Amino acid sequence: STDGTPAVLKRYEGRIFLLKGPNAGVSAARNAGIRASTGTHIAFLDHDDWWFKHHLQTHAEFIRLYPEAGFLCGNYIEQDRLQGYRRKKHFQRLRLYRELNFDAPLRIDPFRTLLRENVVGMPSAVVIRRDIVDRAGDFDPDQAVIEDYDYYLRCAPLTKFVLISKVLAYKITHATNISRNAALMGARHI
Repeated sequence: STDGTPAVLKRYEGRIFLLKGPNAGVSAARNAGIRASTGTHIAFLDHDDWWFKHHLQTHAEFIRLYPEAGFLCGNYIEQDRLQGYRRKKHFQRLRLYRELNFDAPLRIDPFRTLLRENVVGMPSAVVIRRDIVDRAGDFDPDQAVIEDYDYYLRCAPLTKFVLISKVLAYKITHATNISRNAALMGARHI
């Protein structure tokens, strides 16, 4: 972080664990965080996203309901600054929305579904069981973009997916999001 984040985090000293290292990209940061973690599940929170208060509690409830599901993804609101701050719920804007079932393990194959459309979206909506993370391996540091989509594809054959219909997070999309570069995103997806 090159901003004032370390100073803000100082207030939480003793209650959080802070990793410091060179800026080697998002994949390297995720991998370092995973290696340093000790829990049974991994959750991500990117710098420009927000979790709602009930985010982790709701995921925990679904983990208890469906222990066979190692990949959970909550719905989220995306606010697009380039479209007049229009807000959209992620799942409701998917082309595959009517084919998906929610709040239980997907009835359709998650890998084939992801090949058709990235139904998961942002990493900050995701919680993955530790054994699935261990089997899927590291995030690919050579992927400057879509490293998350690549990771979801590697998790899909390993476990059941649950898409949680409840809105659990918030994402602001702005001009500097790398996902705004349609040509780069298209080339990487191919």
